[in-house]
Amino acid sequence: MYKKEEFFEKIRKHVKKDDHPLIRSLVEEIETTNEKLKDKGEVYELFIDFYDVDEISEFNPFLTYSLKIKPVEDNNDKPASAYESLVGEMNLQQLDNVVCAVSSLIEEKENIESESEKDFLEHNDKLLKIVEDNCKQNRISFIVFDGNVISQDINKFTEQCLEGQLYDINRSKDVIKSFKDSDWSKHTQRWVNDLALVQLLEYYYNRCKTLEGEISVLNDRIITNEIIGKK
Repeated sequence: MYKKEEFFEKIRKHVKKDDHPLIRSLVEEIETTNEKLKDKGEVYELFIDFYDVDEISEFNPFLTYSLKIKPVEDNNDKPASAYESLVGEMNLQQLDNVVCAVSSLIEEKENIESESEKDFLEHNDKLLKIVEDNCKQNRISFIVFDGNVISQDINKFTEQCLEGQLYDINRSKDVIKSFKDSDWSKHTQRWVNDLALVQLLEYYYNRCKTLEGEISVLNDRIITNEIIGKK
């Protein structure tokens, strides 16, 4: 926890020893919570601060605790007072209630996300089966603007030009380029590879059209030679 030693030094000076075990357990709870936040990729962490109104007295009746938030990347150079309080001006019992509430909230959020992830994976498994079944029937599957999956006979689908095919599956070059600003992580910029796929499709499409033209010319020559030979 941020400024942990400094925090415990304040506690040792101004808080009754009977309260020390509870305070230590709350710090451990905050550290566990921060680990969960870190695992989720959060850029902020929580810490407990203690403010003693009267630093002269050994035990201050006006003990004030606060739960604060700070960026993970910040080092220990800043004083605890430099950060905003999520909840401030609490006694120890109130702090206990708040820390327990935060911990329970994050745990509940994890449970909900776990169920959501399970539903998501099950949905994708069903979707993959639909796509694979359609593929076996020589049908191409793609999602349309309303989110539904439709399929079409691939021979019929490819009768249109390549631009039309890419438009129907929402993978034209202009559409793919529009994705670049939504990929914030440099590790998930799939639009680069999507553009590469389009480039490959264009190459093979144009190559096939060229070969079809050459084959057509050769066939015409063969037919012409056969006619001449019969004469």
